[in-house]
Amino acid sequence: ENCCKNSTNSTNTSNVTLNSQPNTILNINNDLLGNSNDLLLQNIPNPFDNNTIIKFNVPEQYQGKVYLKIYTINGDEKMSYSLDKKDKQITISSSTLSSGIYLYALIVNNDVLSIKQMIVSK
Repeated sequence: ENCCKNSTNSTNTSNVTLNSQPNTILNINNDLLGNSNDLLLQNIPNPFDNNTIIKFNVPEQYQGKVYLKIYTINGDEKMSYSLDKKDKQITISSSTLSSGIYLYALIVNNDVLSIKQMIVSK
């Protein structure tokens, strides 16, 4: 019972009990700054309720169509954005997403380069 109440309160999401479990969704948000070699960065902010920014980098060696796709946690595609390799970020709106956990993937020529998780909390 306390778990669910605390998880919705942003002041309690960083307590030791919640973050002590390895490989949980709460531990994913550790590469916010990244570097130029990162293909796909964690969205900022995360969780989000309106808009979030996803930064990406597609090296020149990858030729072809570039997409950012958003999937439900069950793997159903919800959104697909065609990207220009020259761009370095995209803003995603939560207007067509319900609250929950989603996966987003950077894809070039049907090859998944990187996948991250994000949380929509409305």
